[in-house]
Amino acid sequence: MVNPLMVPVTSITSAGEQTLVLDGRDAERIRGHRICLIEDVIATGGSVAAACDLIKYAGAEVTVIATVLLKGNFQDPRLVYLQKPAL
Repeated sequence: MVNPLMVPVTSITSAGEQTLVLDGRDAERIRGHRICLIEDVIATGGSVAAACDLIKYAGAEVTVIATVLLKGNFQDPRLVYLQKPAL
């Protein structure tokens, strides 16, 4: 990797703190762009929030957060989803 950008993330689906990494070359590709962040399932939104931070750090803007299944109470005005589990 060349000049990677990194942000820490704690997720309920993995043990302990992890690090999200974006290669510097990829950061250059997205700088100045509007991004749609797509995730299969969002529970607490911790990973999504960290990814948004990483994208912002790279100089891009997340304009839409899309997921298939929204399991938790994550709320963001950019969020769109297909389904919530039945209670």
